[in-house]
Amino acid sequence: MILTTVVLAEIGSKTAVRLTWAIFEATKARVACFTRVIDGFGKNCFNVFAIINELLKEEQAKELR
Repeated sequence: MILTTVVLAEIGSKTAVRLTWAIFEATKARVACFTRVIDGFGKNCFNVFAIINELLKEEQAKELR
């Protein structure tokens, strides 16, 4: 299993996002697999955040019209 923790913090007009993953109750093979793919996890998550950010910008622009 992987425990994912997401911490959001306001910094001025922006939001900082911190993701942490902790492996527990896993076999050595699963730990090894996780270790190999962990970098991709972060990249994919931040791609999702970039998409969400664009959607939010579009919605804010609609509200200003």
